[in-house]
Amino acid sequence: MNATYENVELFKNIVSVIKQLTDDVEFYISPESFAIQSMDMAHICMIDLCLYSSAFENYDVEEEEITIGLSLLNLERILNMGKKTDSLVLNCPQESDLLKISISSPKKTIDFNLNLIDVDQERIDPGEIPYSHVINMDSKEFETTIKDILSVGDDCRIKVTDDKVTFEVTGDSGTGTFTFDEDEAQVVTESENDINSRFNPKYLGYFGKCSKLSKTVEIKLIAEKLPLCCTYDMGDIGYIRFYLAPMDDDDE
Repeated sequence: MNATYENVELFKNIVSVIKQLTDDVEFYISPESFAIQSMDMAHICMIDLCLYSSAFENYDVEEEEITIGLSLLNLERILNMGKKTDSLVLNCPQESDLLKISISSPKKTIDFNLNLIDVDQERIDPGEIPYSHVINMDSKEFETTIKDILSVGDDCRIKVTDDKVTFEVTGDSGTGTFTFDEDEAQVVTESENDINSRFNPKYLGYFGKCSKLSKTVEIKLIAEKLPLCCTYDMGDIGYIRFYLAPMDDDDE
């Protein structure tokens, strides 16, 4: 496997987000994509990353698919040595136990051999979930809202009624609501049922940091006790998607 991406910043931002959820991951590398499908350490959230092979300047994968396990902490340390405009080359020879990383600028090149690791995880396919409500909103607005919620409490409800979206927070000091009309949070629904689902805002805060990757965020919900789906579409580059299990109302 040999892949070149035009700047290291994208990978820095992606690893920075995923590292909050899990220490180690397996990358699934095929001729079509560079992907991650992994659960977080608490098995509450699933991470689904797909970078299209066409987004890379050079992408050479001869095998049908290879799997490499990496420590995200170690990977982040290396990526952080690069500047925004530096190019990134990833190379993993067949049957090697190393990932060769090269970060280059016109004046300097940094080369590292990063040890591969065994990661105890299964690849998980979330399957098709018949979501009834889809919210599209500005990713920075979503990030700011969740930051504000976390400053007050650790219990968040997402409510969808007619064309309005409300984030409700409960904390020791009281309760609060953040309500968006259809101009700020566009709702597409295939059900007459309202949404009133409870989630851990800490995880929503982790997702919110993907605002660096996409200007908008798509949030899919369903009234049943099924995971929320939060997608950041990076256009021709790919996407990063998170599935978050709801909190149990019996625990309130």
